[in-house]
Amino acid sequence: MESLQNMALLRKPSAGAPAAKTTLNKTSSIFSKAKQINARNKEQGESRRERLFDLTVPPGDHRDVLILDVEPYAQYEHQYEVNGKWSGFAVCIRETDACPACSTLGREGSFTIRMTCLDTTPFTIKNGDNAGKEVRISRKMLAIKTSVAPKFERLLERHGNGARGFRGMYLRLNRDSAKEARCGSDIEFLKLLSDDEIARFIAKYESDPKRRIELAQVCDYKKAYPVPTAAQLREQFGVNNTIPGTEEFEETDDVIDDEIPF
Repeated sequence: MESLQNMALLRKPSAGAPAAKTTLNKTSSIFSKAKQINARNKEQGESRRERLFDLTVPPGDHRDVLILDVEPYAQYEHQYEVNGKWSGFAVCIRETDACPACSTLGREGSFTIRMTCLDTTPFTIKNGDNAGKEVRISRKMLAIKTSVAPKFERLLERHGNGARGFRGMYLRLNRDSAKEARCGSDIEFLKLLSDDEIARFIAKYESDPKRRIELAQVCDYKKAYPVPTAAQLREQFGVNNTIPGTEEFEETDDVIDDEIPF
């Protein structure tokens, strides 16, 4: 029979056990992080697929658009330069939390009103399987800044059809200079279309039944512009430390001034 001493030695953890546990925890943390990033990438991919191109009226020109929304969607948002182009985008969370995008970019997000519209400006697809195909009608996102918001409010007061709101308004957007909002500042009301007239309007420009259905859909704003957490914005802007004032910040002795990114 083994001695009690030998039995105790058998039960005693080896010197490498704590190190093994630390390694396991570190490995688990790595895979957990990978899952989080994968989920975030999937969410961003879905939002990009739902998001429409913002309508831009060239300076000195106009665009005729048909509004599909009954009521607009609004949010604070950031647009910023990436490689010399204003293609960076982030939803601002300043109303609910300290926004890492605000602190990184040095400015607050701008209040933007959004509505789905149909643009009948033709264009030719340049790349991909459909290269060379002419598109006669497309869904666009009408982004309205506060400077022109009063004009749309007056449109609703004068031409809105009760519970239908903006839906069916056919507008001409005129932009005189590059200093004006991308949708222009001279907004003309042309006419108001019923749902049947909207369907006929789409059919006039598009023969494919499946695409007609797609063109008639209002953007799913919650999917296209999901509200990020402070942690997700810090990751997007490369800010590694939690900002005081955010929901995720807890004051401890470990936090020093040099670790706060402002």
